Amino acid sequence: MPTRAPPTTASKHLISVTYFDGVLTKSDGTAETSKNVICLHEQDEGINWKHTNWRTGRAVVTRRRVLVIQFIITLANYEYIFAFKFDQAAGISVEARATGIVSVVNIDEGKTAPWGNVVSTGALAQNHQHVFCVRIDPAVDGNNNTLVQEESLPVRMDPITNPMGNLYEVRQTTIATSGALDLSPFNNRVFKVQNLSKKNPVSGKPVGYKVTIPPTQLLLADPNSIQAQRALFAQHHMWVTKYKDDELYAGGRYTLQSRREVGGVADAASRQDNVFDEDIVLWGVFGLTHNPRVEDWPVM
Repeated sequence: MPTRAPPTTASKHLISVTYFDGVLTKSDGTAETSKNVICLHEQDEGINWKHTNWRTGRAVVTRRRVLVIQFIITLANYEYIFAFKFDQAAGISVEARATGIVSVVNIDEGKTAPWGNVVSTGALAQNHQHVFCVRIDPAVDGNNNTLVQEESLPVRMDPITNPMGNLYEVRQTTIATSGALDLSPFNNRVFKVQNLSKKNPVSGKPVGYKVTIPPTQLLLADPNSIQAQRALFAQHHMWVTKYKDDELYAGGRYTLQSRREVGGVADAASRQDNVFDEDIVLWGVFGLTHNPRVEDWPVM
């Protein structure tokens, strides 16, 4: 049963915080209940929408309230804070933050190294990356969905079709086979999960949900390195696969016991399954490239 913390007041808004227990796996594979490790709360995130009527001078503004489910993972020297945010415009966001204490090695005073930064006398913090993958199992108005890639592309001037040169094309490409995809921020490439059999009564287009992945840097390790072979998922921004029971882990079930990603998303995508109007799964990849600063020490 969840335990409820005493209500607290912040910014004159009453916020109720509830904590839930979680189940973790111990080193011997058995399950263990951890108390109060998942937090459910609301928070204010500034302006939701605002408009000033230039005719009357009347302004209207509403606050943005989000429901947050948050948990923290301690992994050696790092803490990863994950928050799932549900907003009032039906948006679902995943926020990942990193804190903790940066890992350092000894270095002689006065020396430097190209693979890191001296953060304190005798302490070198190495450059490194954090790459995450969010598994999304969509059901947009039913289980039969299709992934569509959408781009906004320039159109050349034409005296008839584009005389002022301000037209641009919104091009959609249906993804019919399982595989990997990458972002292209200069093309405003986004992905939509659509139900082709259900139409929006206003637009007449298929109902859908847009998935926005931040175009962060992918894995920098050489493709032939052990690190890259054990993290094949981290080499693309987006994967789409056909749903399969128990296929839950981007890096495979036994990541730390393998020299290559086995049973992960790369293997699932390589089946070349039909994902057109099927029960599909998306895997969104994003990360942080952390070149440490002096300000990161001793606590990030």
